[in-house]
Order: sequence, then C-alpha cells, then structure tokens
Amino acid sequence: MNIKPVYEIKEIQPPTHEYEIALYPDSLTISDKMKVFEIVNNETLEHNLGTMSNMLDTNQIGCVKVPIESIPIEWIYSDALKYSAQCNYERETNWIYIVIGRKV
Repeated sequence: MNIKPVYEIKEIQPPTHEYEIALYPDSLTISDKMKVFEIVNNETLEHNLGTMSNMLDTNQIGCVKVPIESIPIEWIYSDALKYSAQCNYERETNWIYIVIGRKV
C-alpha cells in the first residue's frame, strides 16, 4: 500500500520564492511526485500559498484542495486556469485544487 504524506500548514511564513498557481477540478489525479498540503489555520489563502512555496524544492509542485468559495474571483478570470482548460469541471462543485509550483 502506497501512503502519501500530507503536509499540514499550521503557521504561515513570508514567501522566500516566487511561485505560480493553477486551478484544477477536484477530480485531479495526484501524482506521486506532488507534495500534498492541507491548510489547518485561519490565514488568507495567499499567505498559505506563500508558505507552501517555501516548502517546495525548485521545479517541484504541490497541491492543496480548498473550498471553491475561498478562490478570489480575480483568479477565475486570470491565467490560473490556462493549464486546466482540457479538464472537465462539474457544473456544481464545492472543492477545487490549487496546484503550486516554485519558480526557478
């Protein structure tokens, strides 16, 4: 049995690296190479993503499943969806994955 570790984000840190995000449907298949995060604090999503970027190695990607209502509307109309254009989204969903990649 292959058990994937989940990294809990309890406290935030200021980001020390630049990062990019992409939004994916909750049907995303999690790769073995992805670092999976879980947010267990009340900080903003942006602060949590900065902390996650600090925990990634260069060119490594991670993901976090969040409630759809936590996504800022600006992200929906930004290029955050450009990588997931080929994905099928449910008409109504409560969850979405944010995939985060640390820039070189």
